[in-house]
Amino acid sequence: MAFFGKLREFYSEQTRNYKVLLTRSVVASFLNQLVENFSSLYIVELGATPFQLSAVRAVGSAASALVSIPAGWLSDVYSLKKIMVLGMILQVLSVACYAFAQDWIWIIVAMIFATMTMTLVFRMQNIFIANSLSDRNRATGYAMRTTIRQFFSIFAPTIGGVLVHLFGGISVQGIRPLYFVQLVGVSAISVYVALNLEDVETEGSFQVSELIGHYREMFRSGENLGRFAFVQALGSITWGLSMPF
Repeated sequence: MAFFGKLREFYSEQTRNYKVLLTRSVVASFLNQLVENFSSLYIVELGATPFQLSAVRAVGSAASALVSIPAGWLSDVYSLKKIMVLGMILQVLSVACYAFAQDWIWIIVAMIFATMTMTLVFRMQNIFIANSLSDRNRATGYAMRTTIRQFFSIFAPTIGGVLVHLFGGISVQGIRPLYFVQLVGVSAISVYVALNLEDVETEGSFQVSELIGHYREMFRSGENLGRFAFVQALGSITWGLSMPF
């Protein structure tokens, strides 16, 4: 009981932004886990072959790569909240494409929006949370967020499986209702965050001509940054080979 009392005390001391994004993390993670086990099956049921399934994932990864660099740079010089709200809008559109998909072609658009969401929302969310926590509380804050999020996510796959069973089993008609549930939940939590999140001030000016120069300078100053990027790329290759299946 003393442990939970300390957690409540810690939570009550945190900023509004931390509490808002903690709520978003829990809800978004639960909704993602609700459909995660059925996403590839859903695409196949919509008519995609194994090759087309892999191609859909590849298109999504390419979109993420194209957006990552400018998004990261813009987060340093522009409104973090506006970029995050844009990412949440794309997430709603992505889930809507899944929910109303008539064939697997719809999933290409959904996957592009989804990977852009990961680039925009997750990165901005981590920046907001880091700025919301003091140095002394940062590790505890991230650990608390991860623990609560994973606790609620434990139940999501089982609930998703029960819903699929109730709506007809592994088929488009059986899986589609999960995406309608996700669409309602993602829309609601996005509105909540947009209304309650306080923006973080950034200093800088937006000049596209400086983008490449900034990244060139960063790689020159960071001795091991290039090696780390190479290792990350190798990990992405192995993950990409197995993820669609």
